[in-house]
Amino acid sequence: MLGKEFVLLTPQQAWLSILTHTTCLAATDVSADEALGHVLAEPVLADRDMPPANRSARTDSRFAAADLLRMPITLPIIGEVAAGSLAAPVVTEGTCACIFTGANVPPGADTVVQLEDTRSTGRR
Repeated sequence: MLGKEFVLLTPQQAWLSILTHTTCLAATDVSADEALGHVLAEPVLADRDMPPANRSARTDSRFAAADLLRMPITLPIIGEVAAGSLAAPVVTEGTCACIFTGANVPPGADTVVQLEDTRSTGRR
């Protein structure tokens, strides 16, 4: 504020002012326990995916996207996938699988519908 008038800066002018009046701090090593409030000085790269497979964050129905071309549609549930299970049904066009929270996404499934957005016909 100059006197009683406000001076507005463009975003570019504001950024230039920040860069002109600040300096970068030197990078330091801190433990994970001390890292709160710090920022990374360089990218961190993992040597493996974690989790190691695509997993469901909630209970859903999984199916092939091609089935969406024929809505509404009734699909047979070919199986269920629980968290920690090793085997998974292969989802193909015209079928679906129920996947529980934390379970691996079954092979062939490329689309998700929340369980609450589906309706059971009582048949398998």
